Amino acid sequence: MKRIIALYRRGGTGKTGTLNLVIDLLQVAATGCPMPPAQPTGHNRRATIRYKGQIISVCTAGDDEAQLLVNQTYFEAQKCDVAITASRTKGKTVVVIQNMQLKHKESTPEVFYFTKYQQAFPKSLFDMGSECPPILACLGNTDLLTKQKIGFCGSREATEKGLDVTKDISQQVSDNNVVVVSGYASGIDQQAHYWSLKNNGATIIVLPEGINGFRIKKHLKSVWDWNRVLVLSEFTPNAIWSVNRAMQRNSTIIGLSDVMVLIEAKEKGGSIDAGYKTLKMNKILFAPVYEGMPVEASGNSLLLHKGALPIRKKRESGLANLDLLFHYINEGQRPNKIFDLFRDIK
Repeated sequence: MKRIIALYRRGGTGKTGTLNLVIDLLQVAATGCPMPPAQPTGHNRRATIRYKGQIISVCTAGDDEAQLLVNQTYFEAQKCDVAITASRTKGKTVVVIQNMQLKHKESTPEVFYFTKYQQAFPKSLFDMGSECPPILACLGNTDLLTKQKIGFCGSREATEKGLDVTKDISQQVSDNNVVVVSGYASGIDQQAHYWSLKNNGATIIVLPEGINGFRIKKHLKSVWDWNRVLVLSEFTPNAIWSVNRAMQRNSTIIGLSDVMVLIEAKEKGGSIDAGYKTLKMNKILFAPVYEGMPVEASGNSLLLHKGALPIRKKRESGLANLDLLFHYINEGQRPNKIFDLFRDIK
């Protein structure tokens, strides 16, 4: 298959009728036959037509994973150049489409979009006020947006200690079915994405650039699974990286996340700015504390004095003590004291 086209809509919105019309129009164009009568409402069928040297296969059904897998078998048996199918807007049907595209070596999976007026758009982003992105470009499993989520931010030039702490926390939250959200940058972000996937967890990648610039990093390919990954961009498809976009991306990570963890922030820069934004948005912010905190983590101390909550090791296990973090995630509580202290942060 050279191209896979999916008609994404929720159930009962006319996908079947639309694709039945596509089949009829293709047959008329290919053979010159008269336009046939419209198909009965809800009538599913499949057809393969040769048009202008291309083999085009169309399946009108596609509202569940099992049907999409049947469609995939049909497309492969027909050895079509172009495959057209219905699909739901989120969930396992979307993952089947994207895995199909990867299997047949398309350069990127099919991109689909949520606007803030659609039901599937993450409601937590409305807390961003005027910074709420009007549209999100998506690749992957959008069901992850409905899960509990923890956001990570931190230095691109993290120390080994900082990377070890990130690995520990990422593994623990994955064990508790909490999705890791981060920004795909080197250092802390990449460590969080990698160890959540390595530990059979899930991760959301929020890009500081357009979705067309996304590529799977080489060191992530061995753990990559589109069932457990969602890639998001709020920018135009071909937008390139910039400082302003990276800062805006951080705000979106905060908006998506139930709790934020800041690891090794300097006194100035994007990471500590994300920490201050977290507190200003009345989100819960955690910052690890360990012996011999390096200069790369000098911003952690500032945020702890401003109201971030510390993460320390458990004596018995030597692992990060995340009891309070899981309490806030599971109970959905926001500490009033933090809000009272920092509602006036500029």
